[in-house]
Amino acid sequence: MTRNIIILAAVLALLGACGSLGAWQLTIPDTHKVCVPVKGGAVYDSASPYDRYEWKYPVSLDLPFVIVMSGDAGGTLIYSRDRLRYAAVTLTHSEGRFTLDFDMADFAQKRFSGSWEDGAALYTGVFRASLPADLPRHPEWTDGVRMVVFDFGAPISAYETLAREVDPASVVIYYPDWRRDPYDVNYPDYTMSDRAADRIRQLKALGYRIMLHVNIFGVGYGHPLYKRFAPLQLRSRQTGELQAWTLSEDPIGYMNVASEEWQSFFTDCLKKIYADYAPDAVYLDQAYYTDPDSDPGDCELMRGAEALLRRIRRELPGLALGGEGTNGVVSPWLKFGSLIPLGIHHGSHYGDPRLIDAAAPVTARGLGKTDRFMWHNSIPWILEQYGSFMAFYDTQPVWPAISMEPEVDLGSAPARYSIALAKAGDDVRHSRSGDGVMTTSVKGKTLSLWSHRARPVYKGKKLEKDVYYYSGGPLWPGAKYKRPVYLCELPKRVGIENGGSRTLEKREGFEDDARMSGAAVIPDGAGYLVQLPYEGNERPAGSAALEFEVELPGDAYELMTWFDFGAPGLADKSDGFEARVTAVCGKETLEQKVYCREKTSFNMDLSPFAGKRVTLTITLSPGETVSYDFVRIETPGVIRRL
Repeated sequence: MTRNIIILAAVLALLGACGSLGAWQLTIPDTHKVCVPVKGGAVYDSASPYDRYEWKYPVSLDLPFVIVMSGDAGGTLIYSRDRLRYAAVTLTHSEGRFTLDFDMADFAQKRFSGSWEDGAALYTGVFRASLPADLPRHPEWTDGVRMVVFDFGAPISAYETLAREVDPASVVIYYPDWRRDPYDVNYPDYTMSDRAADRIRQLKALGYRIMLHVNIFGVGYGHPLYKRFAPLQLRSRQTGELQAWTLSEDPIGYMNVASEEWQSFFTDCLKKIYADYAPDAVYLDQAYYTDPDSDPGDCELMRGAEALLRRIRRELPGLALGGEGTNGVVSPWLKFGSLIPLGIHHGSHYGDPRLIDAAAPVTARGLGKTDRFMWHNSIPWILEQYGSFMAFYDTQPVWPAISMEPEVDLGSAPARYSIALAKAGDDVRHSRSGDGVMTTSVKGKTLSLWSHRARPVYKGKKLEKDVYYYSGGPLWPGAKYKRPVYLCELPKRVGIENGGSRTLEKREGFEDDARMSGAAVIPDGAGYLVQLPYEGNERPAGSAALEFEVELPGDAYELMTWFDFGAPGLADKSDGFEARVTAVCGKETLEQKVYCREKTSFNMDLSPFAGKRVTLTITLSPGETVSYDFVRIETPGVIRRL
């Protein structure tokens, strides 16, 4: 027995003597591996890129357990017995050791022999014993699902093409923009638009299954019912601040799902949707979000979320449920639980290959899951962004997916890949070679190879830039799809220029989220929401700027971006804004401008700088009348082949 294993055995013997513990700490050598069910799951070792990870169940930790592997043939499961109680785990790496801190729940431990999957199977028994004995069965048709596609406005002809390759009855179409109101505005008004009604009629005629998007606890501040439900709105325990989604013209207040009043109201909303529009399923956005900081009582939100989901399943047995999240609270009730991807930034869609390399189906094994997850609804629209998403989802049990945007190309490599997986069903195998390349095969025939070894740039342990690309396999025609390139990094510089009174803030690498909330750029699912400076009274006060750096391949490429107003209705209250893009390489400069009064596409030929490193600066300047304060930049930094 090695010294490392002796140390771990001594610590675990102490744990065994103590039984269950509340807040406590475990220190082990970093020769061990730590398996965590976070965003599908990951196996952390001494090469993991960050020194500290903090997770809370059920918001960021899918299930309340970790597995410590002391070798390849045994380890320890450390777990909470109560899936309806908050739990916190912090993993710190320093000076040749891992430190695990456990809090918010009582944790127990069990030794096991075998792989980490054997340890996860131990937790599966605990999890299943906690489930209601009368857990409702999902509608029978859901057993035949082979694919989930995301409808972003593709022509019906594209669905006719897809129907010739994959049985439409086995395809669920997730339709987020079906309401009369814009996406994420004016909840809980669930009135279908005439456009959507006609579209759904055509899709159903083709035989597809339809899943409509709703929000599990949202009420818009501008909705007449907000005054009624305002007393139920959640508040932060720490600050007292009302909890809401604020990145829209109409902020969405988060109501207490444990309230009997809200449960009755929301269930009635779904009954009306089911009666009026006959969807096959609904997608419950933010279903997973039961944050302990905004919990009004002792785990009240977790128990309330389960009570609401139980009520929906019992009162609407013919309606299948999808939703955001894969945690132990919502997974028993959702057939189509969306798995938030590990290591991929929600706004920019960049992927950190070191985290994706660490991904493993820890959550699925802990749940004892026998079917699949669906992709998250942040699925990219742009072909070049599929690489990191597919590389992650290939490590998990998921249904294949396609983003059906207006210009979808079902002959593209990602679409062909997903169609091939859907047709193969359960005959798909994924494996990873020693150098990290993912191989996907069906009945022994290779479909594709993934690689992200395209000169990643590091600064110490911090990833500065990474590029995913497709290589090999019959689905990747070399002439068109050999190496799609996507700039996987946040802006180097963000801020507001207003005559020198505020300088641009330098941001290196993947610094994100926590410190971005008060800066000039806010991560968002469609790209970035960029603040435009103004002093009130419709007076402009300068320009907003972002700066990127990219090393172009040796072929002809262009920058492709969309500019739009940050929220519905804002374009009617201003006279637009100018977007100026400058590309600098040494002493050479290219500059191009576009004036935007509505959503505007932008393409800039970068061929003169082929094979060189280029600095790209996007400057946004408001017009004379400004009554809005942010602009949406979709797919910033996407470079595509001409």
